[in-house]
Amino acid sequence: MVTWVHDAWQPVVKSSFSSSYLTCGRFSPTRPGVIFTSRADGCLDIWDLVDRSHEPSLQHNVGPEAVTALEFWGDGNLQV
Repeated sequence: MVTWVHDAWQPVVKSSFSSSYLTCGRFSPTRPGVIFTSRADGCLDIWDLVDRSHEPSLQHNVGPEAVTALEFWGDGNLQV
C-alpha cells in the first residue's frame, strides 16, 4: 500500500510487500488516518496510520474469494 499527497514527489506511507494483490481501498468515513484495503486472497486489512504505519492494525479473512468492492453503510454521521 502506498499513500500519496497531492504534488508530492514521493509517497507519504509505504507498507511492506504483500504476497497478494490489493483489489480495493477506501478511506474511513468517520476516522481520519484509517484506510481499509481488500486483497485478492479474500482478506480485509484495516490500517490506522496514526497508530502504526508499518503493518495493518487488523487483518480479517472474509472468505476464499477476492474482495473487489468496499462500501460503508449509514449516513456517515455514525460514530464507530
